[in-house]
Amino acid sequence: MHFRIQLITVSDDGTEYRAEIADVVRAKPTLETVGLTLDESKHVLQQLQQTIVDQQVAAYLDQERACPHCGKQRHLKQTSTAPFRTLFGLVSVPNPRWQQCDCQPNPAKTFRPLAALLPERNSPELCYLETKWAALAAYGVTSKLLHEVLPIDRKHSTATVRNHTLTAARRKEQALGAEQPMFVDGCQAERDRLPIPDGPLSVGIDGGIVRARRGTTGAKTANLFEVIAGKSILSFRRDDPEDVPPSSKCFALVQSVDTKPKRRLFDLLQSQGVQANQQVTFFSDGGDNVRKLPEYLNPGADHILDWFHCTMRITVLQQCARGLKPTVSAPGPDVTDEESLEHRL
Repeated sequence: MHFRIQLITVSDDGTEYRAEIADVVRAKPTLETVGLTLDESKHVLQQLQQTIVDQQVAAYLDQERACPHCGKQRHLKQTSTAPFRTLFGLVSVPNPRWQQCDCQPNPAKTFRPLAALLPERNSPELCYLETKWAALAAYGVTSKLLHEVLPIDRKHSTATVRNHTLTAARRKEQALGAEQPMFVDGCQAERDRLPIPDGPLSVGIDGGIVRARRGTTGAKTANLFEVIAGKSILSFRRDDPEDVPPSSKCFALVQSVDTKPKRRLFDLLQSQGVQANQQVTFFSDGGDNVRKLPEYLNPGADHILDWFHCTMRITVLQQCARGLKPTVSAPGPDVTDEESLEHRL
């Protein structure tokens, strides 16, 4: 059996362009030959992407060839190609250099029109998947997975994933608003006029000490920094069906380095649609840095010391009490009665 895959492009004027994508030949069908194999699917996606991008770029260059002021065709100065990295392979696109029209003064005599269409050489879909997977796994694992399932560029490496992730992070930092000591504004009368909010919002925050990586000589460093991480869970949205699971988002920051910790947490809550009249509960371990972070973010928020850290401290007291030598009982409280203390809490 012979399968021929073709792509038919229909332009705005009705002209059709037919391109051969792939030929798949199957003899006797078996479990291994039913459908496309992984290598065949990579090949089909790569050829399909190359053909579609070629047609789109060619149509764009034809549209931009005429001068927008006088309509005269711009002269070709140089013919070349440029790489465009996508999820479905490295695509080589035409990147000509044109001469500027003489009807208008221009600072440069020549220009490349493709720079307006493709200001970057990496597709947004590629950067999105790199960033999303790099947030869940190591850079090297992300690069291996992309090579395993998609026909991406062979030169794509761990450094590529790291650089693209850092670029996306810098863009997010630039879009972040200014830091404020307090994000509570308005009065109670204004909050009473707000619509009925969504379900309660629960935010858990905790901190941990991390040792910095080894120095250039491989020796351990004494540099320590505290990482604050948390998770925000919205119980329900009033407009969603009942079977929709709760909305949750995670965040993390290094407070000794981050200059906008409150703004980062506030924007996270805003992305979940929090209102000033909504029930918000912050759970933390009571540490100074962790406890001060969610202050003045919501006027009606409750701040609770979570039970785990309470019992963890009681467990330390239990171990200390068990190591005490038995002595003659004296009037006063029993220091070994830790269970009574736990129940009282």
